[in-house]
Amino acid sequence: MRWDYSAADSAVDPQAGGSGQYESVLTGIFSECHRVLRHGSGRLIFTFHHWNPKG
Repeated sequence: MRWDYSAADSAVDPQAGGSGQYESVLTGIFSECHRVLRHGSGRLIFTFHHWNPKG
C-alpha cells in the first residue's frame, strides 16, 4: 500500500514555512460543520493524524 500525496494539496505544506494554511483550512472545515450540524444534538468526531512521529 502506498500513501503518497502532494504536499501542495495538503493543509500543511512543509515548504510553506508555517504560512497559516493549516489554521485557515481547519477553520473552514469547523465552520461548515457548525453550520450543518443540528444545534443541541449534532455530534462531531475529530481525529488527528500526523505523518511525523514528533507531531
